[in-house]
Amino acid sequence: MNDQLIKKILDSEFRDGYRPTDEQSKLIDKFVAQHETDDLCELLYSQMPEGYDPDKMASFFSMLLWYTSDNGTQIAKTLESWAVSEDENKVRISHSDEIEVVLENVKHRIKS
Repeated sequence: MNDQLIKKILDSEFRDGYRPTDEQSKLIDKFVAQHETDDLCELLYSQMPEGYDPDKMASFFSMLLWYTSDNGTQIAKTLESWAVSEDENKVRISHSDEIEVVLENVKHRIKS
């Protein structure tokens, strides 16, 4: 695992309204290229510092949806399982407004 890359991702700051920067896009692209066969959500989550903003993490997951070769299918499945998790942070992330709109779009693509 590339802890330095994950740290750079988690330490990066979004523009207003959780809009990603070009640098974040490059970091996410590199992360996906290195770890696409892993559970990307769990991998990022495992490095999430205590007290980390769940909406910020959800924004990274929203980005991941568009970078994976399966069009976010695995990420959508992970987030759906998190919605009923006993882990309060996972539930918050899965229910974040930052992920819901994108997740709905992915669900429609999966069913098609």
